[in-house]
Amino acid sequence: MFKLNRMVKFTIFILFVFVLIMPNTIFAQKDISSIDKEIEFVTTIHDFGEIKYGGNGTYEFIFFNTGLESVIIKNVTSTCGCTVPAWKQKPITPGQKSSITVKYDTKRVGRFIKNTKVYTSISKTPYNLQIQGEVLPKGK
Repeated sequence: MFKLNRMVKFTIFILFVFVLIMPNTIFAQKDISSIDKEIEFVTTIHDFGEIKYGGNGTYEFIFFNTGLESVIIKNVTSTCGCTVPAWKQKPITPGQKSSITVKYDTKRVGRFIKNTKVYTSISKTPYNLQIQGEVLPKGK
């Protein structure tokens, strides 16, 4: 009788857990506002390595609109004034390639890691782009 009682309790417990979990999975809905709407960057991090003082600190982040709707880059911000982003202000149609150029001031000697946030018409959270490297002292 004791074993049966434990077995019945275990079965009731499993059924209880099942009843708690099932409504969440049955009635869960996908966020259809984000389906087939996205951009994909070829890379989101660029390491310049060592750069000469006053050298080229510009990198072009290339991306594709892989969704089914046009995408608009609403804003691009950087973590400091030493990093300047540039982008096209027109909509990027499905399948189209575009880019965001990020320029770092290479008259600032030393190691750097700078982030740039990309705000679009399709995502609530921004995409993050990062450049890093080391500007060598003048004359090296």
